[in-house]
Amino acid sequence: MTPKTPTFGWIMQPALFDNPEGIAPGDIQIARDLIAANERHIERARIAGFDTIWVEDHMGDQNVRIVESDEDVLLYDQGHVPGAVKLDWHTDLQDPIVRDYVGRARFEELCAERGIGNDTTVVFYGDKNNWWATYAFWVFQLFGHENARIMNGGRQKWIEEGRPMNREVPQHPRAEYKSPERSDAEIRAFLDEVKAMLGENGQGLKEGAALVDVRSNPEYTGEMLHMVNYPQEGAHRGGHIPGARNL
Repeated sequence: MTPKTPTFGWIMQPALFDNPEGIAPGDIQIARDLIAANERHIERARIAGFDTIWVEDHMGDQNVRIVESDEDVLLYDQGHVPGAVKLDWHTDLQDPIVRDYVGRARFEELCAERGIGNDTTVVFYGDKNNWWATYAFWVFQLFGHENARIMNGGRQKWIEEGRPMNREVPQHPRAEYKSPERSDAEIRAFLDEVKAMLGENGQGLKEGAALVDVRSNPEYTGEMLHMVNYPQEGAHRGGHIPGARNL
């Protein structure tokens, strides 16, 4: 079985690799090759982020919906970008019974009740370097909403720049939203596809295959099962898939 060209649900900007520090040249080339492998994702990488200035200028734009999604779900109530709506990564985006994201009908309702239509530009931001904001962004990609962006710098940058915050929960007019069925295969690599990329006896990767492990280095090496300062229960075994490179 010939492995498919991998596609990715995360965004990389080519500029990140113009003057890198502490990254091995080989890893830099791998990253560049991965970016070059899929032109659609390159284009997304170029336009994925909006600066805080742009977001502040469009806070009252009804064609734009600003969405906050945090690991600490209490932060929104303490203050948020004026006009921003909240998406709770746990209660809003995850199915309460099945270990999966919400279904299409629930996703459509989440968007409609927050004033998000199919043509709305959705800008995500949050705490922890936009960790869960990108999680929400990913869910929107699964349901085909490509007009989505990440606010560069997230909640921390917004606060550090002294930009406006309030505690008012906005009441945006309800919208109509119709989503296609999820088509995960377009942007996800599944277990059998990854196994097919492994070399003989599972040692390393076949020629032309590449895997990028974006976890922290201690998780990659197996020293930890989760990130620093988190309970060490994120995985059953430490380490990484043979041949994967850590960036």
